[in-house]
Amino acid sequence: MTASIAGDNSLTYFSETRLKSLSQCLGHDRVRALVERISGTVNLHMRTIVNFSSNMGTRQAKTPGCLSDKALYFERVHARFPFLDRAAFEATAASQGQPNVIPRSKSWTALFHTVLALGSEYAGGGSFEPGKGESWELFSVALANYTDLMLLPDSLTTLQAFTAMTIYALGMSSVGLDQIIMSEAVRRAQNLQEARFSGNATDAFRRTFWSLYCLEKITSFHHGRSSGFVDCDIACPIPYAQDSIFGGYNWFLSFIKHARLLSRAYTSLFAIGVSDNPDEYYLDIIDQLSDELEEWRVSIPDTGFRPGGVLKPHRIEGESLARTCAVSIHFFYYSFLQTVSRMALRHLPASQVAKREAVLNTVEHASRSLIELTPLIEVAPYTPMWMLAGIPVAGFFVLFDITIHNPRSPLATSNLALLDIVAGHSSQLEYMSKGSIPGSVIGEFAHIARNYVNDVGGGGGGGSSTGNTPPRHTPENSQYLYSQPYWSLPQAVTQSMVAMDVTADFSDMNLVTEGEQTDSIESMDIEGLPMPPSNVMGTDVMGLFGFWVPDMDPLLYQGLTGQNDPLHGTPQADNTACIQMS
Repeated sequence: MTASIAGDNSLTYFSETRLKSLSQCLGHDRVRALVERISGTVNLHMRTIVNFSSNMGTRQAKTPGCLSDKALYFERVHARFPFLDRAAFEATAASQGQPNVIPRSKSWTALFHTVLALGSEYAGGGSFEPGKGESWELFSVALANYTDLMLLPDSLTTLQAFTAMTIYALGMSSVGLDQIIMSEAVRRAQNLQEARFSGNATDAFRRTFWSLYCLEKITSFHHGRSSGFVDCDIACPIPYAQDSIFGGYNWFLSFIKHARLLSRAYTSLFAIGVSDNPDEYYLDIIDQLSDELEEWRVSIPDTGFRPGGVLKPHRIEGESLARTCAVSIHFFYYSFLQTVSRMALRHLPASQVAKREAVLNTVEHASRSLIELTPLIEVAPYTPMWMLAGIPVAGFFVLFDITIHNPRSPLATSNLALLDIVAGHSSQLEYMSKGSIPGSVIGEFAHIARNYVNDVGGGGGGGSSTGNTPPRHTPENSQYLYSQPYWSLPQAVTQSMVAMDVTADFSDMNLVTEGEQTDSIESMDIEGLPMPPSNVMGTDVMGLFGFWVPDMDPLLYQGLTGQNDPLHGTPQADNTACIQMS
């Protein structure tokens, strides 16, 4: 946990100018007071992680008491991240302890215990707090070997161990560890691209590489970090993963396509290297990305997986794993739609009133749709941070802002009800975590919004659910976001420029079809401008959950420095602090 002004790779929502605007609308500073409370909470939470991490190297490996956790892993986790060869893994696990069998390496020990730890979470052994529960005891064996793993030469087993640890670190209990583990995993994955694998190892590496690619791209995007994967240097074909097929829907391929879309969005819209480009550049890129997003959406079958489709995720019959994947796809879609739409508002000129109104309606529609999905989230230690808190709270704060600045909207009443849904979800998170996660503070924002709408006599009609409803067109909403002051990077004088095509046709990705494993490797190039991040001023409210969201005041980035290291960093303070938990 660090508290600093600039120097962190973060993008803020409640910047100083935003807080002033909200205070002017509300007539009080309660939002500012809540932000300051969150700042203190984040500092306290991260210090807990640091103190535990300093002792984790003393953990000793031990024999798990319940190997059924392994089966739970393959039932609940494997289909989403199909990087293991189940038959080979189980055969190796079964051979341990047999006479004349050489003990496995530290890489295998870390992989095996992390798989058991992930399965244990689904058996009720997980916890929202680090250092507690059977699952963490298993995971601590892998953590105890982490330093040794870093010194080992590159190998498939080592990469798979880091990948499994990355999946575990997505949960709430591992806040502060995810970036450390993931960065090493990414380095290994890129090193091994030139390795010559044979037989089943070839397919296993490709599965591992792309599973890690998706996890890293999604996590980096929503934490505001530049990715460790260099897309133009990727030469790994995408494998066919039979275990990730749900009734004809290829989850794994869809997951990869979305991760690539996020990668192009970051390098083309949010990287500091493009910050001096004129508004026309941004609007052209946003149009391209929006078209790609829609193509991705319609490519998904309307069987509960397609966002905005007729069948909703909760109507999917059969295993809960398919519903979990469907909810994830919906979150991916609406979160990205909200992000690029807010970015468009940042660059659309005030003269384009009709266009601004349409985009603003899209922002509200996406935010409402995200919140409607909140009841489908499994409030459990194994749920990734971005789904458990990050994306829902992003939608919450956007809708909160809309409601405060337009309290007489016809949808004000239903917006308040949706804010209460997220408040209830956050309170449930606090209850399930036994108070370790102070989620109830989110409810105080909802209370402020409701009181304000009631005071001004706003609350209009309830409106309809946005799940199937196209974004509405409300003229009185068109200016509120434009009127809000933004902290922006210095911009060059607008000049005419040729539109940059960032579209990457997936035909160049060398997909491997069922029953086909080609040994030929083709490069996968995309256009992008990866550059170091810049500075920012403001407060990252998402630090309450150790999360960063890219749709809050776009372009407000901070540089990544050594103070992000949760094991060795020293918090710094300033009157205008940017709060982030890495």
